[in-house]
Amino acid sequence: RVPRIDRIGRVLAQDAPPFSLIEGYPGRYRTINSLGLKRGGIGGPDRDRIKHYYRILFLKHDSQAQALAELEAGGLCAYGRELVEFIKASRRGIVSGPEKSAEIPGEAQEE
Repeated sequence: RVPRIDRIGRVLAQDAPPFSLIEGYPGRYRTINSLGLKRGGIGGPDRDRIKHYYRILFLKHDSQAQALAELEAGGLCAYGRELVEFIKASRRGIVSGPEKSAEIPGEAQEE
C-alpha cells in the first residue's frame, strides 16, 4: 500500500507509511517527504511533529510495538493518528527504517 504524500523509487514488498520518502532495494524509509508535505499544504509545525513521530518509530525503539505505544501515549495530531492507524492496518508490515546508528538525513537527532 502507498498512502498519500509518499515518494517511492521502487516496487515494495511491504507498505510505505504516510508522508515518507522510500529508497533502495529492498525499500527503506529515508526521510519524510518534506516537499510533498509543503505542496500538500501541511505547515511547518505539523511537518516537525511528523518528523518527531518518525524518529520515535524508526530510531528510538527496538520494536514497532514499543514505538506505537509511545506514539499513542503522547497525544497525536491528526497526521500522527493517520500514521498509527496506517501501521496498525498494514497486513504486510511497513518498510524498515535507517540503521539505528544512522541519522535520518536532514534531521537532527534528539538529545
